[in-house]
Amino acid sequence: MLTFPQTGDDTTLPIAVLDRETARTAFPPRSHDVADGDFQAPALKEGRTYDVVVGPTEHGLFARLPLETLPYYPVAVVLERVPGVQGQVVAPAGEEIRGGEIRAVGPGFDVATELEQGGRFAFAGLPTEPISYRVSAKLRDRDRTRTAHARHDVQEGESWVEITMESDRGR
Repeated sequence: MLTFPQTGDDTTLPIAVLDRETARTAFPPRSHDVADGDFQAPALKEGRTYDVVVGPTEHGLFARLPLETLPYYPVAVVLERVPGVQGQVVAPAGEEIRGGEIRAVGPGFDVATELEQGGRFAFAGLPTEPISYRVSAKLRDRDRTRTAHARHDVQEGESWVEITMESDRGR
């Protein structure tokens, strides 16, 4: 059972439990309503080690809690404010971004935000660990609108990310 002594302004908490041996989720990630009180995780296997991942939340809180053994008492999860990340997705020459979304994906979390005018984006907070950004953008040139995709891996703790999309013209 997980307790949350402090959740700030967040009313829901994304929760994932990763099996360290397989690097897979022990059960499908959940969205926990803070008003429901404590979170009771589905049954976990004895003798396995797990990472409990809570967040990143809408307001930039996050926790990664290693469990070496399964506790038989409630575990308090301390959510900490993580740094915000801003950036820009740059369209290929002669095209402009007309919308889309960017996802930040890491071990145990997957959060998304919309691309603003000019491809700018911001996350309230992301953990300072390696993240893969995945972009799906509507691009417009003189003749057509198309959906393009990009992927960008960054190092820990970057607060500004610039992703340049490649043109598929001539392909």
